[in-house]
Amino acid sequence: MEQVSRSQTDDLIQTAQRYACEIVSGVVTPYEGGRKIWRECKLNLEKGDHRLDPFVYWSSEFEETSDPERRAVCERALRHAADLLISNGTAL
Repeated sequence: MEQVSRSQTDDLIQTAQRYACEIVSGVVTPYEGGRKIWRECKLNLEKGDHRLDPFVYWSSEFEETSDPERRAVCERALRHAADLLISNGTAL
C-alpha cells in the first residue's frame, strides 16, 4: 500500500466520524456503521494508525457470534467507540 497523505488521513477520519454520528443517532445499527468504518476507512489508513481499531475488533466479534448477549456487548462497545471518535478523533 502506498503512503497516505496527511490530507487523505484527515479525510478518512472525518468520514469515519460521519459514520460514527450515524451510529449514535440510530441511522444505522452499530454493526453496520462499525463495518463501514472498518472497510471504508480503517483499511485505507496508513499501517500503524490504530485510531479506528475498536471498530475492526467489535465488528468482527459481532460477525463471529450468533449469541444475542455477545452481540449486545459488541453493539454497546461500537456505540462507545463511536462516541469517542466523535469527541476525540480517535476510538481509543
